[in-house]
Amino acid sequence: MNIIRKHPVEAGGINRLRFAKGAEVLCFAPDPTGTPCVWESSDTEATETEPRTFLLVGASHPYDATGAEYVGTGFVGLLVLHLFEVEQ
Repeated sequence: MNIIRKHPVEAGGINRLRFAKGAEVLCFAPDPTGTPCVWESSDTEATETEPRTFLLVGASHPYDATGAEYVGTGFVGLLVLHLFEVEQ
């Protein structure tokens, strides 16, 4: 059995989060309150966690995504935000 969890992220830099070990990143989207979040799916019985690092940048802002994988784009009000997962 799996469960979906959300992790709030902040724009303008690096976000270091703890995910269930082996979790799959599903998407980047705001939650119902408008908070930008990365959503993950993981086993409900997972007891171990692992660090995951994300870079969240606004449109038209310079950034270095060397070694990063694009996750998705989200819209929060008038902001357009782009999320990348950075290699550990």
